[in-house]
Amino acid sequence: MFKESAKYVSDIAVAVDNKTVEANLATLGVRPVQLTWKTKCPGEFCAGSIVVENVTVHGLDTLYSSHSGGPCQLQSTRIAEALRFHSLMVRGSANFKNVITEGNHDFVTEIHDVAVNFEVNLEKPETKFEFVSWRSLEISILELDQHKRTGRVLNAFIHGYLENELPILLSTHLSNIYKQLTVAKPENVLPATNCDCGTERQ
Repeated sequence: MFKESAKYVSDIAVAVDNKTVEANLATLGVRPVQLTWKTKCPGEFCAGSIVVENVTVHGLDTLYSSHSGGPCQLQSTRIAEALRFHSLMVRGSANFKNVITEGNHDFVTEIHDVAVNFEVNLEKPETKFEFVSWRSLEISILELDQHKRTGRVLNAFIHGYLENELPILLSTHLSNIYKQLTVAKPENVLPATNCDCGTERQ
């Protein structure tokens, strides 16, 4: 049973990658975001803003199965497995403005081992993709050598932006691609009715 479910999930990962390439969706855009604020300066209020835009995520064709899950039976029989993107690259620009400085800076972010939980119900058409975590994330902001404080602010803002937007993009992308696939249900994975799939292997 575990062997069949592992093969099924591996086939899903390959099929998703192939469909992603076929549909030219290995790179996707992310919606922009803007934050504005006012702080109290001597004798007046000072305004500031950050805009992150022109953001693209590359590497959506690097999905693979990490083989860390398997079949289980709760209210219904399911396969739960961790899928991972080997590496994603995010490019974009960030505009920072306050009373002291203003500048537009391009940034590049490298993200490795991005984990997404994949769960499929074998008894009815129900599938779920849920972002979990990444192993490492490194942000490089260009032309900020002389503006270290601005760099720290932008780095923190971009990190938070990706933590909010990337899970939405990945879950939506995987769900949409999966719906386009014609995938046979792995009948050999279905357990006998008296099987406790959380404790037994067949």
